[in-house]
Amino acid sequence: MADRILVNSQFTAGVFKQTFPKLAEIQTDILYPSLNSSVFNVEVEGLSGLLPEGRSLIFLSINGYERKKNLPLALQALAALKEHLSAGEWEHVHLVMAVGYDERVVENVEHYEELHLLATSLGLDDHITFLRSFSHKQKLSLLYSSTCVQYCTLQAMNILALYPLRPCTPIGQLLLLTQVDR
Repeated sequence: MADRILVNSQFTAGVFKQTFPKLAEIQTDILYPSLNSSVFNVEVEGLSGLLPEGRSLIFLSINGYERKKNLPLALQALAALKEHLSAGEWEHVHLVMAVGYDERVVENVEHYEELHLLATSLGLDDHITFLRSFSHKQKLSLLYSSTCVQYCTLQAMNILALYPLRPCTPIGQLLLLTQVDR
């Protein structure tokens, strides 16, 4: 039996204790993953051709096409932002969903389509770029060019949350707050 269990976040510690209730008394310690900063030592590409011209307020969502990531929240937040901006201001706004995608995974395919339908229903098609496959250089270019990186889950932010810190890009965690009926 192990004397200690290492996990990569408080969220994972909670999942571990729920999944293995008989082991809940064993101490869990958090060992945060490190970031290999040498990955940033490459020349950053421009974003021309990837985004419409004139977009200067760029929100970036780097996730996976999984429903647990709550990606519709990013689209709903963008639609809400649109309501508070003038037409001229709105023309500078763009959301990039650079998301891991595997066509062999049914949930990836279905959720990608669901997000496209939601974007269309919210009238956001011209202000969203869905990237399913992207290079490391493109990821770094997006991080360096983004105004804010968005996370839409209650899960602890993982190692991807460390990437924006190097180019000094703010991180925003979008949370859906709901009122509980009493």
